[in-house]
Amino acid sequence: MARAETTQRYIYCLEGNWNKHPHSNQSIKPILDLLFTFSKTKYIYHKCPTKEDFIKENKRKMKALRFIGMLLALVALSISPTTSHAQTYKGSIEGGRTLHTDDMGLFSTTDIYTTHGVQFNQHFYVGVGAGVRLGDGYTAIPIYADVKYTILKKKVSPFIDAKIGYSVLDASGFYMNPGVGVSWNFYKGLSAFLKVGYTYNANPYDGWMKPNEVGWVSVENKTDIYPHGVSVSIGFGF
Repeated sequence: MARAETTQRYIYCLEGNWNKHPHSNQSIKPILDLLFTFSKTKYIYHKCPTKEDFIKENKRKMKALRFIGMLLALVALSISPTTSHAQTYKGSIEGGRTLHTDDMGLFSTTDIYTTHGVQFNQHFYVGVGAGVRLGDGYTAIPIYADVKYTILKKKVSPFIDAKIGYSVLDASGFYMNPGVGVSWNFYKGLSAFLKVGYTYNANPYDGWMKPNEVGWVSVENKTDIYPHGVSVSIGFGF
């Protein structure tokens, strides 16, 4: 008798609100957890209060992905000048997280930046750049000027820098990110760095739905939040 083939099946779940009560904890997720525990059925779960929120969030993600693609293309195109302008041109790409001080631990963003400019001497650098910041339903694109001062003329040196500009999409307005860090020049103009700073946005983000004490997200919990806080990032200079 031939052995029957088994097909592994998975679950994709998009769940809205079961009712309008802001403290309701009704959810299908415990059933999904049970299925995984007893039958190892894997699942992808997303919480989305309304159809409009789902469409809006996916549009934001697509815009962010297109912009990240543009940033990567810009980095690829900008690497070639380093061979002929090694004494002046300097570029970098960095990524990290910002933990927001309005609701520490509840709201945070993943930040990616690319910056390109002129290294005037071993200490002083000026450039311009752009980035993308992604959070819980939050998408922002800061465009900025960057000033950096490297303190020592050594392979490993502390530095200070500041990004100042304007952020578009969510919480549009004045943007600033001063920071301090340590850079390691490991090979012929190539470097790696670690930086700690503070990200500041002048205007609030008004679309965040703050989870209640049981983790339930509801449109009734929609609140304003200023998306600034302590930031940590690592990067690569070329």
